[in-house]
Amino acid sequence: MTDLFMKQRYGFAATILMAALLSPTTAAIAADPSAVPPAQTQNGITYVTGGIGQPESTAMESAASQYDLMMTFARDDGAFVSDVQVSISDQQGAPVLDLVSGPILLIDLPDGTYKIQASFEGTPKIRTVTVGARHQRLAYTWPKGE
Repeated sequence: MTDLFMKQRYGFAATILMAALLSPTTAAIAADPSAVPPAQTQNGITYVTGGIGQPESTAMESAASQYDLMMTFARDDGAFVSDVQVSISDQQGAPVLDLVSGPILLIDLPDGTYKIQASFEGTPKIRTVTVGARHQRLAYTWPKGE
């Protein structure tokens, strides 16, 4: 084989390897489940909050399908934020969950419709979500600070 052929062959193999390593599927497979913070319970609702650092956020993304709802909190430039005050109430307005979250929040909620208020640096964002048969994702964003 010629040197040119061998270089092309190894170059192609390296490209395939890099594509596989960088794909989201590979990242999910490579996620370390032990990097997921421990689950907590409040009012009978199980949740996990965290996502600080790449190993933890990757592990939480992989675990998200095991929960009814995944919420992410970030600046509009994509930078994750933490210390987000999250308050969830049911359709009748009764409080269900009240906590301070990291950049990612995974929650198991009974089927129903919920009002979720997430506040970061004093700025609230309110959304309504219906939890049921399908996994839900909500992304909250706030303008980048000056």
